[in-house]
Amino acid sequence: MTDTITKEMQDAYWKEWQQTQDHWLALAEALKAQPKQEPVAWTTQAQLDGIKGTGNNAVMWGEPLPYHPDIPLYASPVTGAS
Repeated sequence: MTDTITKEMQDAYWKEWQQTQDHWLALAEALKAQPKQEPVAWTTQAQLDGIKGTGNNAVMWGEPLPYHPDIPLYASPVTGAS
């Protein structure tokens, strides 16, 4: 094998990169077009830190609580701003 990259190889790499970029751009647009999701549960940063630190379970609840800042949890990843 040589260390030389031919024009044909450059063209093939460029075409593959363009197709990959086009794919991800189309996917990003499709995700942005999805309807806004509603949270399925809430938790707190302390609960999430506990999972990260100890691996223990976290407490989640079905409605936001009024006496501390809740973090919404979604059934699938939330995409960019809608």
